[in-house]
Amino acid sequence: MAVDPDIKSQLGKEGRLWLLSFVCAAAGATGVYLSGSVGVGVLVFGICLTVLGTALLTYEKRRRQ
Repeated sequence: MAVDPDIKSQLGKEGRLWLLSFVCAAAGATGVYLSGSVGVGVLVFGICLTVLGTALLTYEKRRRQ
């Protein structure tokens, strides 16, 4: 059974976004656990999202070309 390449590509992209969200949430939760401050967790989450989100965006743009 053949799988449509477009569907396979969309599932891969969706999987990468879920992985990004899991990694950022885990980093933020770890920040809250270690510091006891929600503000630190939000800061860690934001930094993680900025760095890894930019890397993922760059990867997706290169993959499209």
